[in-house]
Amino acid sequence: METVAPIDSKEDQDAELLQPVPAADLRDAMSRFLTGVTIVTTRGLDGLPYGLTVNSFNSVSLDPPLVLWSLDLRHDKAELFRRSGGFTVNIMAGDSTDLIRRFAASDAERFTNTDW
Repeated sequence: METVAPIDSKEDQDAELLQPVPAADLRDAMSRFLTGVTIVTTRGLDGLPYGLTVNSFNSVSLDPPLVLWSLDLRHDKAELFRRSGGFTVNIMAGDSTDLIRRFAASDAERFTNTDW
C-alpha cells in the first residue's frame, strides 16, 4: 500500500496544477523527446498522487502550448484524471525502464521509493 501524504488543501493542489509552459521550452523538450513513453501524473481530489505510463503523447501546438495524450475511458483512472483539473507529463530518460514498468503495472506502488 502506498503511503503518500496528501496535499493540505484544494487551494494548495490548484496552485501546483496548470503552470504555464513557454512555447520555447515546449519546443526544446519535444525536440529531445525520442522514446514516445511518458509518465503522466496528477493529484486526485483526495490530495494523493496518481500516475500511469503513457505512450500516446504528442505535441499539438506551440502557440498556445498544447499537448495530447490518450487514456481509454474504461481505464480505472480515467475519471480521476478528468476531474483533477490538470496533469504533469514526465518525459522519461533512456535509463528509466524500471520506473516506466512500475507505473505501467496495475498493482504498482508507484510513488514509494521514488523522488517526485
